[in-house]
Parts: sequence; C-alpha cells; structure tokens
Amino acid sequence: MQQLSNEQLCQACALTGSTVTLNLSLPETPLKAQRLTAEIARWLNAQVSEPDWGADRMQVLLRQEEKHVLLCIEWLCDAIWLEPVGKRCDIDVLCQWVGLPPVQ
Repeated sequence: MQQLSNEQLCQACALTGSTVTLNLSLPETPLKAQRLTAEIARWLNAQVSEPDWGADRMQVLLRQEEKHVLLCIEWLCDAIWLEPVGKRCDIDVLCQWVGLPPVQ
C-alpha cells in the first residue's frame, strides 16, 4: 500500500451530513486497515486508541488535545468516515481539522 500524502487525504474528504466521508479504497486486510488508520492519525496529528473490531467493521478513536473523532471503516457499507465525538468536537471543528470549509 502506497503512503497517502496530506493533499490526497484532504482531497478525499467530503462533508456528508454530520460526518466527513473519506473517498478512499477500502483496505483489503486488517493490517492494511491499521496502516490506513496510522496514516490518517499522522495527517491529523492525532493519537490513536486501540481498534474496536466487528464482523465487517473497524472503529478507532482519534484524539488531538480536546478534539475527538471516531474513524469508521465498514466493509459491508463500502465506506470510510470520521464522526465528531464529545462536547468539544462538532462537525464545524471536524471540518476545520480536515481542511474542509465550515458548514453554512
């Protein structure tokens, strides 16, 4: 798996309701999912919690100071997205964090 640049990760982001979708290819293996998580964490300068695995999904909490987002990878839905979590991180904060324009 080729490492993604910050620009590629920014360009992959799209606002979808109250989440930010990452238009990237789904990782083919658990190891590749963990590598993708590490790349996204590097891009966001965030710390990573232990992944929570389900039958067809992986979720991990990304933290940077007071900001927390949930990274979701779901193979059944064929989707990767970020969800804001907690009082200090809403969709506007998440958009700013990933470089999207603020929600109007």
